[in-house]
Amino acid sequence: MNSSRFICIAAVCALFFHTGCTSSSFSGASGRYESTHQIQQAAKAQDSHYKKFAKLNENEIELLRVAYRYIGVPYRFGGSSPRGFDCSGFVKYVFDKFNIKVPRTSVAQYDPARRIRDPRQLKVGDLVFFSGRRISQRIGHVGIVSKVNPKTGTFAFIHSARAGVQETSSENEYYKKRYLKACAGPLR
Repeated sequence: MNSSRFICIAAVCALFFHTGCTSSSFSGASGRYESTHQIQQAAKAQDSHYKKFAKLNENEIELLRVAYRYIGVPYRFGGSSPRGFDCSGFVKYVFDKFNIKVPRTSVAQYDPARRIRDPRQLKVGDLVFFSGRRISQRIGHVGIVSKVNPKTGTFAFIHSARAGVQETSSENEYYKKRYLKACAGPLR
């Protein structure tokens, strides 16, 4: 009885924590960043891909403060509130905090007129798009750029995936294979 309970619990935990990828999550002791200093400290603590940052403007700092606040919120299909987010619901919710209206779906959030072809040109707050579970040219996932290395074009993004709201590197194998395109975010 006890061994079958253990196996059942282990299986549920494995299923819950398996996201098909690994992520770099940034959360403080409280699980959320509240101050500019905490955000800047998190950025400085990130791995060597992001050692050289351009100075962030006040809107970018505030955007990160708002987005980081929701790290750890669970994934919820169709979710667009702190009770649970899907990827596009999270993006919409964050920009709603700035009274900026963005479409509800990841496909509609892509604006080809604002496309950024070179990842070295990305800025905090831009939107990055990926295919879904199946690798294709069809948009199935979106995130908000949180860090950029302008020399290499590597970036980190905040998004809601199966493990919930998290920050992930563009070097993550799962997302690297699925990266499609980017466009300038609504704050630009």
